[in-house]
Amino acid sequence: MRLVVLALPVSLAACIAVPPPMVSDYNGHMVKIVDHPYALGDKYKQSPIYTLAKETCGKEAVYQGMRQINEYQGEHVFLCR
Repeated sequence: MRLVVLALPVSLAACIAVPPPMVSDYNGHMVKIVDHPYALGDKYKQSPIYTLAKETCGKEAVYQGMRQINEYQGEHVFLCR
């Protein structure tokens, strides 16, 4: 019975879905993507955020930085080249 009591919170936590990165702004030259509030760093090209930025730009996207929106979200900025 103890196993069931301990397994229940863990199984419920697995049901909480993390939302995917979302484009918040695009003007043809720059794209902003909302996701986690942590900077991507030098290996940004391995991130799903970069993949979305590249698809939105339709060409190369260069990471410029991140602006924290709130405790759980950040806006990542890419320039389209």
